[in-house]
Amino acid sequence: MMAMKKGTFKIILIILIIFLIVDIGLIIKIGGFNDIEDKITNINSSLSNKDKQHKDLNNNKAKDNEEKAKEEIKGEKDRNLNNYIDDASKVLPETLYQWNFYREDSKKIAYLTFDDGPSKESTSKILDILAANNIKATFFVLGSSIQKNEKAEQLLKRMYNEGHTIANHGYSHNYNILYPNGTIDVQAVINDMNKNINLLKDILGESFYTRIIRLPGGYSSWKGRKELDKKLKELGLYQMDWNALNGDADGKSYGKEQLMNNLINTVGDKDTIFVLMHDTDEKKDTAEGLQEYINFLVSKGFEFRTLK
Repeated sequence: MMAMKKGTFKIILIILIIFLIVDIGLIIKIGGFNDIEDKITNINSSLSNKDKQHKDLNNNKAKDNEEKAKEEIKGEKDRNLNNYIDDASKVLPETLYQWNFYREDSKKIAYLTFDDGPSKESTSKILDILAANNIKATFFVLGSSIQKNEKAEQLLKRMYNEGHTIANHGYSHNYNILYPNGTIDVQAVINDMNKNINLLKDILGESFYTRIIRLPGGYSSWKGRKELDKKLKELGLYQMDWNALNGDADGKSYGKEQLMNNLINTVGDKDTIFVLMHDTDEKKDTAEGLQEYINFLVSKGFEFRTLK
């Protein structure tokens, strides 16, 4: 009897131990499942957040592109609503390098041009004066000036939207690269111009284009012009020099009075003038004297136009 009781007790004990082991296993298993479920939930949440961030980024980019497109369209509307732009393919071949060109229609036309900008201070002052006089000008912008000026994007968009012509002055303004031994390196010039155009497209949009260029130092200063002419014709580009100036290119300040005298003397009795000036901060006399230049030209009967 006692033996049976002891045997029964052992069996019951074994059964209890088995049940205990099974229960512990289930608890661990359930806990593991809970951990896995938590991890899956966290992963899904993370993916959802990343997806939302990606969508937000795409939406922001879309808005930026939309605003950029609106600015471009606005600039084109301004141009279409005005008749102050002349066709470079007609005007420049007739007038280029003919320093005393005379018009048959008896009109007097002034093309105000500014090189080497945009600058941090002078460019905005010049734009203010032009706006106050409702005059459009041509800005031969320089790539290296764009890259070192944190205000460049704002200024270029302002030029564009206010109806001014943005033309190409190249990137480097480095004579050693462009004109080794005083001779035009045609491919170097084209590469330099293209580098600047790419910068302008980044700011003004891929649709931006200009076919007007100005060689640093001017066209007539260098040998090898015939080869350049061939390349420009092939590319549909037009080189625009000048036949009047205020003399601010000399690298030092002569004062507003001397610059005014230079302009008067170089305008002479011409009836079509391409006026060379600069909108760099080093040549502040030009910005300060611009209103006087405009007053003088108006008194001589000039109207102001741009080229495209």
